[in-house]
Amino acid sequence: MWTTVIILVLSAIFFASGKVRSDIVALCSLTALLLFHILTPEEALSGFSNSVVVMMVGLFGVGGAIFQTGLAKMINEQEAAVVVEAGDNVSTAAGCKMAQQIADEVTEVCGVPCCVGVGTVAANLRELARSYKEAQLSLDVGSVFNKGASVMSYDNLGIGRLIYQMPTTLCEMFLTEVFRQGSIDCLDDETLTTIEKFFENNLNVSETARKLFVHRNTLVYRLEKIKKLTGLDIRDFDNAIVFKVALMVNSYLAANENKF
Repeated sequence: MWTTVIILVLSAIFFASGKVRSDIVALCSLTALLLFHILTPEEALSGFSNSVVVMMVGLFGVGGAIFQTGLAKMINEQEAAVVVEAGDNVSTAAGCKMAQQIADEVTEVCGVPCCVGVGTVAANLRELARSYKEAQLSLDVGSVFNKGASVMSYDNLGIGRLIYQMPTTLCEMFLTEVFRQGSIDCLDDETLTTIEKFFENNLNVSETARKLFVHRNTLVYRLEKIKKLTGLDIRDFDNAIVFKVALMVNSYLAANENKF
Protein backbone atom coordinates (compact mmCIF):
# COMPACT_ATOMS: atom_id res chain seq x y z
CA MET A 1 0.00 0.00 0.00
CA TRP A 2 2.71 2.46 1.06
CA THR A 3 4.83 1.50 -1.95
CA THR A 4 1.98 2.43 -4.25
CA VAL A 5 1.51 5.78 -2.51
CA ILE A 6 5.24 6.57 -2.72
CA ILE A 7 5.35 5.76 -6.43
CA LEU A 8 2.31 7.93 -7.13
CA VAL A 9 3.67 10.84 -5.06
CA LEU A 10 7.05 10.70 -6.79
CA SER A 11 5.34 10.55 -10.18
CA ALA A 12 3.23 13.59 -9.32
CA ILE A 13 6.33 15.52 -8.20
CA PHE A 14 8.21 14.75 -11.42
CA PHE A 15 5.13 15.60 -13.52
CA ALA A 16 4.74 18.95 -11.75
CA SER A 17 8.43 19.90 -11.89
CA GLY A 18 8.69 19.43 -15.64
CA LYS A 19 12.38 18.50 -15.31
CA VAL A 20 11.73 15.03 -16.70
CA ARG A 21 9.66 14.40 -19.83
CA SER A 22 6.14 13.35 -18.93
CA ASP A 23 6.24 10.25 -21.13
CA ILE A 24 9.41 9.06 -19.36
CA VAL A 25 7.78 9.62 -15.96
CA ALA A 26 4.72 7.63 -17.00
CA LEU A 27 6.79 4.70 -18.29
CA CYS A 28 9.00 4.68 -15.18
CA SER A 29 5.94 4.68 -12.91
CA LEU A 30 4.43 1.77 -14.82
CA THR A 31 7.75 -0.13 -14.64
CA ALA A 32 8.00 0.48 -10.88
CA LEU A 33 4.48 -0.85 -10.32
CA LEU A 34 5.45 -3.96 -12.28
CA LEU A 35 8.74 -4.50 -10.41
CA PHE A 36 7.06 -4.28 -7.02
CA HIS A 37 4.36 -6.71 -8.23
CA ILE A 38 1.64 -4.16 -7.60
CA LEU A 39 0.43 -4.75 -11.14
CA THR A 40 0.63 -7.90 -13.20
CA PRO A 41 1.96 -7.67 -16.78
CA GLU A 42 -1.56 -8.33 -18.05
CA GLU A 43 -2.97 -5.48 -15.98
CA ALA A 44 -0.18 -3.10 -17.00
CA LEU A 45 -0.68 -3.77 -20.69
CA SER A 46 -4.47 -4.13 -20.71
CA GLY A 47 -4.96 -0.38 -21.08
CA PHE A 48 -3.30 -0.39 -24.50
CA SER A 49 -6.31 -2.21 -25.90
CA ASN A 50 -8.22 1.03 -25.33
CA SER A 51 -8.02 3.40 -28.32
CA VAL A 52 -8.03 6.44 -26.02
CA VAL A 53 -4.96 5.18 -24.17
CA VAL A 54 -3.20 4.51 -27.48
CA MET A 55 -4.05 8.04 -28.63
CA MET A 56 -2.66 9.52 -25.41
CA VAL A 57 0.57 7.56 -25.84
CA GLY A 58 0.82 8.90 -29.38
CA LEU A 59 0.30 12.44 -28.12
CA PHE A 60 3.13 11.98 -25.63
CA GLY A 61 5.42 11.01 -28.50
CA VAL A 62 4.30 13.82 -30.78
CA GLY A 63 4.51 16.29 -27.90
CA GLY A 64 8.06 15.23 -27.17
CA ALA A 65 9.00 15.58 -30.84
CA ILE A 66 7.45 19.06 -31.00
CA PHE A 67 9.48 20.21 -28.00
CA GLN A 68 12.62 18.61 -29.43
CA THR A 69 12.28 20.42 -32.75
CA GLY A 70 11.78 23.74 -30.97
CA LEU A 71 8.10 24.34 -31.79
CA ALA A 72 7.05 24.76 -28.16
CA LYS A 73 10.06 26.85 -27.19
CA MET A 74 9.12 30.11 -25.45
CA ILE A 75 5.38 29.33 -25.43
CA ASN A 76 3.92 30.60 -22.14
CA GLU A 77 0.56 31.38 -20.59
CA GLN A 78 0.02 34.18 -23.10
CA GLU A 79 1.12 32.31 -26.21
CA ALA A 80 -0.03 29.16 -27.95
CA ALA A 81 0.99 27.31 -31.10
CA VAL A 82 -1.73 25.84 -33.31
CA VAL A 83 -0.81 23.18 -35.87
CA VAL A 84 -3.37 22.77 -38.65
CA GLU A 85 -3.26 20.08 -41.33
CA ALA A 86 -2.90 21.72 -44.74
CA GLY A 87 -4.36 20.39 -47.97
CA ASP A 88 -2.48 19.89 -51.22
CA ASN A 89 -3.25 23.34 -52.61
CA VAL A 90 -3.44 25.42 -49.43
CA SER A 91 -2.99 29.16 -50.01
CA THR A 92 -1.76 32.00 -47.83
CA ALA A 93 -5.21 33.59 -48.06
CA ALA A 94 -6.86 30.41 -46.73
CA GLY A 95 -4.40 30.25 -43.85
CA CYS A 96 -5.01 33.89 -42.97
CA LYS A 97 -8.78 33.36 -43.12
CA MET A 98 -8.53 30.49 -40.63
CA ALA A 99 -6.22 32.55 -38.42
CA GLN A 100 -8.73 35.40 -38.45
CA GLN A 101 -11.46 33.02 -37.30
CA ILE A 102 -9.24 31.86 -34.42
CA ALA A 103 -8.42 35.45 -33.42
CA ASP A 104 -12.08 36.49 -33.51
CA GLU A 105 -13.16 33.45 -31.48
CA VAL A 106 -10.50 33.95 -28.80
CA THR A 107 -11.32 37.65 -28.54
CA GLU A 108 -15.04 36.94 -28.23
CA VAL A 109 -14.74 34.10 -25.70
CA CYS A 110 -11.89 35.46 -23.57
CA GLY A 111 -12.62 39.16 -23.94
CA VAL A 112 -8.99 40.03 -24.71
CA PRO A 113 -7.28 41.11 -27.95
CA CYS A 114 -5.72 38.23 -29.86
CA CYS A 115 -3.05 38.40 -32.55
CA VAL A 116 -2.16 35.42 -34.73
CA GLY A 117 1.09 34.93 -36.63
CA VAL A 118 0.99 32.55 -39.59
CA GLY A 119 4.09 30.64 -40.71
CA THR A 120 4.59 28.85 -44.01
CA VAL A 121 3.53 25.25 -44.60
CA ALA A 122 5.70 22.58 -42.95
CA ALA A 123 6.15 19.43 -45.03
CA ASN A 124 7.14 17.31 -42.02
CA LEU A 125 7.39 17.38 -38.24
CA ARG A 126 10.94 18.71 -38.23
CA GLU A 127 9.92 21.75 -40.26
CA LEU A 128 7.34 22.76 -37.65
CA ALA A 129 10.09 24.56 -35.70
CA ARG A 130 10.86 26.69 -38.76
CA SER A 131 7.18 27.48 -39.34
CA TYR A 132 6.73 28.37 -35.66
CA LYS A 133 9.67 30.80 -35.79
CA GLU A 134 8.19 32.37 -38.92
CA ALA A 135 4.89 32.87 -37.11
CA GLN A 136 6.74 34.48 -34.20
CA LEU A 137 8.63 36.79 -36.57
CA SER A 138 5.33 37.70 -38.24
CA LEU A 139 3.96 38.90 -34.90
CA ASP A 140 7.13 40.85 -34.11
CA VAL A 141 7.32 42.54 -37.52
CA GLY A 142 3.56 43.12 -37.66
CA SER A 143 3.58 44.88 -34.29
CA VAL A 144 5.90 47.49 -35.81
CA PHE A 145 4.64 47.94 -39.37
CA ASN A 146 1.04 46.74 -39.20
CA LYS A 147 -0.28 47.92 -35.86
CA GLY A 148 -3.87 47.03 -35.11
CA ALA A 149 -3.97 43.96 -37.36
CA SER A 150 -5.03 40.73 -35.69
CA VAL A 151 -3.44 38.41 -38.29
CA MET A 152 0.11 38.65 -39.63
CA SER A 153 1.35 36.22 -42.26
CA TYR A 154 5.02 35.50 -42.94
CA ASP A 155 4.32 35.44 -46.68
CA ASN A 156 2.94 38.98 -46.52
CA LEU A 157 5.63 40.69 -44.45
CA GLY A 158 7.27 42.17 -47.54
CA ILE A 159 10.11 44.62 -47.04
CA GLY A 160 9.26 44.93 -43.34
CA ARG A 161 10.95 41.57 -42.75
CA LEU A 162 14.20 42.97 -44.17
CA ILE A 163 14.05 46.26 -42.28
CA TYR A 164 13.31 44.50 -38.99
CA GLN A 165 16.64 42.66 -39.18
CA MET A 166 18.75 45.72 -40.00
CA PRO A 167 21.07 47.29 -37.37
CA THR A 168 19.75 50.59 -36.02
CA THR A 169 22.98 52.39 -36.94
CA LEU A 170 22.42 51.53 -40.61
CA CYS A 171 18.80 52.66 -40.38
CA GLU A 172 19.80 55.99 -38.85
CA MET A 173 22.35 56.54 -41.62
CA PHE A 174 19.66 55.80 -44.22
CA LEU A 175 17.27 58.39 -42.75
CA THR A 176 20.03 60.98 -42.58
CA GLU A 177 20.90 60.43 -46.24
CA VAL A 178 17.28 60.42 -47.42
CA PHE A 179 16.20 63.54 -45.55
CA ARG A 180 19.21 65.76 -46.21
CA GLN A 181 16.96 68.78 -46.60
CA GLY A 182 14.92 68.23 -43.43
CA SER A 183 14.02 65.67 -40.78
CA ILE A 184 11.05 63.33 -40.93
CA ASP A 185 10.13 64.66 -37.49
CA CYS A 186 9.16 67.99 -39.08
CA LEU A 187 6.07 66.35 -40.57
CA ASP A 188 2.90 66.87 -38.52
CA ASP A 189 0.09 64.33 -38.08
CA GLU A 190 -2.02 65.82 -40.88
CA THR A 191 0.89 65.57 -43.31
CA LEU A 192 1.68 61.97 -42.30
CA THR A 193 -1.98 61.03 -42.74
CA THR A 194 -1.95 62.61 -46.19
CA ILE A 195 1.15 60.61 -47.14
CA GLU A 196 -0.33 57.33 -45.89
CA LYS A 197 -3.57 57.87 -47.81
CA PHE A 198 -1.61 58.83 -50.92
CA PHE A 199 0.30 55.55 -50.75
CA GLU A 200 -2.85 53.55 -50.01
CA ASN A 201 -4.43 54.94 -53.19
CA ASN A 202 -1.43 54.09 -55.39
CA LEU A 203 -0.26 57.72 -55.80
CA ASN A 204 -3.58 58.71 -57.34
CA VAL A 205 -4.15 62.40 -56.53
CA SER A 206 -7.87 62.52 -57.34
CA GLU A 207 -8.74 59.34 -55.41
CA THR A 208 -6.67 60.41 -52.40
CA ALA A 209 -8.37 63.81 -52.33
CA ARG A 210 -11.75 62.07 -52.37
CA LYS A 211 -10.77 59.76 -49.49
CA LEU A 212 -9.45 62.68 -47.45
CA PHE A 213 -12.57 64.78 -48.23
CA VAL A 214 -10.45 67.67 -49.50
CA HIS A 215 -10.27 69.53 -52.81
CA ARG A 216 -7.75 68.24 -55.33
CA ASN A 217 -5.88 71.56 -55.25
CA THR A 218 -5.61 71.30 -51.46
CA LEU A 219 -3.95 67.92 -51.78
CA VAL A 220 -1.58 69.23 -54.46
CA TYR A 221 -0.62 72.05 -52.10
CA ARG A 222 0.13 69.53 -49.33
CA LEU A 223 2.26 67.42 -51.65
CA GLU A 224 4.24 70.49 -52.69
CA LYS A 225 4.73 71.31 -49.00
CA ILE A 226 6.09 67.80 -48.40
CA LYS A 227 8.49 68.24 -51.30
CA LYS A 228 9.71 71.56 -49.88
CA LEU A 229 10.20 70.10 -46.37
CA THR A 230 11.89 66.83 -47.32
CA GLY A 231 13.24 67.31 -50.82
CA LEU A 232 11.20 64.33 -52.07
CA ASP A 233 8.29 64.56 -54.49
CA ILE A 234 6.19 61.52 -53.63
CA ARG A 235 4.20 61.92 -56.85
CA ASP A 236 7.29 60.48 -58.52
CA PHE A 237 7.36 56.67 -58.23
CA ASP A 238 11.04 56.39 -57.28
CA ASN A 239 10.76 59.10 -54.64
CA ALA A 240 7.61 57.48 -53.33
CA ILE A 241 9.41 54.15 -52.82
CA VAL A 242 12.27 55.85 -50.95
CA PHE A 243 9.80 57.78 -48.79
CA LYS A 244 7.74 54.67 -47.99
CA VAL A 245 10.84 52.74 -46.91
CA ALA A 246 11.97 55.74 -44.85
CA LEU A 247 8.65 55.82 -43.00
CA MET A 248 8.95 52.12 -42.23
CA VAL A 249 12.55 52.54 -41.05
CA ASN A 250 11.46 55.39 -38.80
CA SER A 251 8.69 53.23 -37.30
CA TYR A 252 11.20 50.45 -36.73
CA LEU A 253 13.61 52.76 -34.92
CA ALA A 254 10.81 54.14 -32.74
CA ALA A 255 9.69 50.63 -31.73
CA ASN A 256 13.11 49.04 -31.30
CA GLU A 257 15.35 51.67 -29.75
CA ASN A 258 17.25 49.14 -27.66
CA LYS A 259 17.19 46.12 -29.94
CA PHE A 260 20.85 46.36 -30.89
